[in-house]
Amino acid sequence: MKKPLSIALLFLFLLHLAGFYVYFAIRQNQIHQEMRSKIKTLPADQLDIVTISKTEYRNSLRGDDEIEVNGKMYDIARVEINSDHIIIYGLHDSSEDNLFSFLDQVLKNAAQDSQQASSSLFQFNFLSFVLPSDYRVENLSVFIFRPFTSYLIGEISFITTLGTPPPRG
Repeated sequence: MKKPLSIALLFLFLLHLAGFYVYFAIRQNQIHQEMRSKIKTLPADQLDIVTISKTEYRNSLRGDDEIEVNGKMYDIARVEINSDHIIIYGLHDSSEDNLFSFLDQVLKNAAQDSQQASSSLFQFNFLSFVLPSDYRVENLSVFIFRPFTSYLIGEISFITTLGTPPPRG
């Protein structure tokens, strides 16, 4: 019973930590699929035409079928290569632009957050929880001395009050 509960709790914490990025990846995939299906149904005269140089094309290509030109994402329907420039027929992907600007805004806000965690959070981390009734606490400190350093193993050791004999060998 403890193991599945521990796994579920760990999964919940990991989902909380990585949840935004999981949402971002899923939403980006959905937008990409929507644009792919939209490009297939649009006639050629409704596509956007972008003309750029070959070096610009190589630098701004994002994957096999997307390109970023002047800060705007385009899904590529087809490409025509001339001797000195490339003509791209595509569709401006405003949904993906909005998604990336949302991600940038969230990351900027997180980076600019200089407020420290509340003192109640620190107090929670250092709480001493109630010990079971069958334990007795003795104050013992054990030090292990290493060359140039000393380590404190523990300040409190727990000894059970049950007087059971040792196991037979």
